[in-house]
Amino acid sequence: CSNDEYDADNFSTLTMNVGYPPGSVVINEIMYNTETKNEEWIELYNPRDFEIDLKGWSLADKRKAVLLTADSFIMAPGTYAVISHKPSNYLCANLVSENFPELNNTGDAIILFDNAGSVIDSIVFAQSWGGERFVSMERVRFEDSSLDSLNWSSCIDSSGNTAGKLNSISPHEFDAALLPGTLQFMPQKPMQGQEIAVQVQLINFGRQLLKDITVHFFYQTLGSQELNPIGPGLRIESIRPKEKQTVEQIWENSLSGVHQLVATVKQMQDQVARNDTLRKMMTVSSPAGAAIINEIMYNPADGMGEWMEIYNPSVNPLQLMHWTISDADTAKKMRIADSSFILEARQFLVLSKDSSLSDDTSLWVVNKKFPALGNFGDELFLRDGNGHIIDRVAYNESWGGAKGRSLERINPGVESNDKRNWSTCVAPKGHTAGKQNSLFAKIVPSKLVLTIFPDPFSPDGDGFHDVAGISYTLPEHVATVNIKIFDMRGRLVRFLSNNEPSSAQRTVFWNGLNDEGLRCRIGIYIVFLQALDTRRGVIEQKKTTVVLAAPL
Repeated sequence: CSNDEYDADNFSTLTMNVGYPPGSVVINEIMYNTETKNEEWIELYNPRDFEIDLKGWSLADKRKAVLLTADSFIMAPGTYAVISHKPSNYLCANLVSENFPELNNTGDAIILFDNAGSVIDSIVFAQSWGGERFVSMERVRFEDSSLDSLNWSSCIDSSGNTAGKLNSISPHEFDAALLPGTLQFMPQKPMQGQEIAVQVQLINFGRQLLKDITVHFFYQTLGSQELNPIGPGLRIESIRPKEKQTVEQIWENSLSGVHQLVATVKQMQDQVARNDTLRKMMTVSSPAGAAIINEIMYNPADGMGEWMEIYNPSVNPLQLMHWTISDADTAKKMRIADSSFILEARQFLVLSKDSSLSDDTSLWVVNKKFPALGNFGDELFLRDGNGHIIDRVAYNESWGGAKGRSLERINPGVESNDKRNWSTCVAPKGHTAGKQNSLFAKIVPSKLVLTIFPDPFSPDGDGFHDVAGISYTLPEHVATVNIKIFDMRGRLVRFLSNNEPSSAQRTVFWNGLNDEGLRCRIGIYIVFLQALDTRRGVIEQKKTTVVLAAPL
C-alpha cells in the first residue's frame, strides 16, 4: 500500500498439501485369502500420464489406517506397486509396511488416502466378488468403479496372481471376443435337413476401436476331428470398445447326429486368443424310422431276462448318444448311452436289464432301468437325444411271442404297428438276438417257389456236392412246413421236415440218407413240400426232382 507506514505485518505464509484427483491411483488387485497375514498384499496402479508421489499416503481397512511411507515413493505413469507385510520378488516396486492391515477372508473394506487425506480409491468387497485360497481378486477395468462387484473377479492366471503386470481378466488394447454363453441355435431341437439359425454375440473387450473382424461358424460331428464350415465367414466392419453385436449364420440342410458347434472370431490386431472361440453341443434328430424296434422278448424262459432289439436299417451309421427307451410309463426312461455310441448300418443292438444274453450278441447294453415288459401287451418308445420318437410299437400278445420265444418283426420297412408284420420267432433258440430275424422277408412272392442246388448231388463224403440244399420261398411270412423225399416208385424214404415252423424264406439240406440213416441208392428222387398256415390250412404245395448221383 503506497501510504503504509508499517510493513512488518504485510506477509503471511501457510504450508498446505496439494492432493490428487480421485482415481489418480487405483486399487487394482488384492490377495486376501492366505495362510497368514504376512502373505497378504494389495496392488496399486497409476493409470495417469504423470508421476505420483506416495509420500504421506495412507491405507485403511475396517479396523485401522496405516501410513504407507514417510519418504518419497514415485509411481511413474502406467506402473504398479505392491503394498505388503514383508518384501518379496514382485515384478514391480514393493512398499513394505509392518502395520499392513490384516484382511478378512470373508470380505473387507479398503480405502486409499493421498497426502491431503482425500479418498483416492476405495472398495467394500465380499468373498463372492472373487478370490480364492492363494488366488487374488483382480479388477477388470481400472476406469470403471471399484465399488461395482461386476468389475472384480478371480485371477485366471496359472500362478494365481498377476502382481506387477496387467491383470489376467483386464482388457488389452485390442481384444475381439465372443461373449461366453451366447452361442445359441434355433430351433433348439432341430430335425435333419431343417434350417438352423446359429448365432453368437461379439464384443470388443479391448480399449481401442476394432476394424475388419470376421466371425466363422463350424460343426464338428461327435467322434470326428474334422471342422465343417457353416456358410462363409461373416465380416463386421468395425466395433467400438464395450460394444456388442449379434452375428447369425444359417445352416442349411443340417445333418443328423450329435455335433459340437464352434464359433470363432478373427481380427489382425487381437491380443487375446483365449476368448476367441466358443463351443456348444447340439443334437440334430434323425427322421422317424432311422432305427426300428425289431425284436421283443417280453415273456422269457425261466432264468432269462426281458430284452428288446433295435436295428439300423439304413446305409448310414447312427449316433445313439442320449437316446432312450421306455414303455407305456414314459416318465421312466432308460438312456442307451451317455457318450458317443455308434450303431453301424445294418447293425443290431440288444437292450436288456441283465447280461443273460451276453453270449448271443456282440453289441448289447445292460441297464437296470430297462422297463418291465408286459406279458399281455405294452407300448415301447425309442427316442433320440432331443426326445423325438424314432420308433413306437404297441404290441399285444395276440401278435405273437410265447414263453421263451421272442416277438419278431417280419419286415423292417413295414409299419411298426401293423400286427401282420409281427409273429413268433421260429428259430430253434426261440430268438435271434443280435442277428437277422428268423421271419425276415423283404418281399413275399405270390406263390411258392422251390429250388434245389446242386442238382445232381453226390453224398460220398469227398466234400464236393455232398448235400442238396432245398430252398423255398413261401407266399406267407410264417407257416408250418412238411418236406418229404420219395423215390420214383412213390415210396417215402425221408421225412425231412415234419410240421416245422418256418419263415417265408428258408433252406433245408438233405444228405442223401433215408429215415433209417442209410444211404439212398443212385437215382431220381421226388421232393414234395407242403406249407400250411397257422390254422393248418394248406397254403400251397409243390414238388420237384433231384438226382442223387455217384462221382464221375
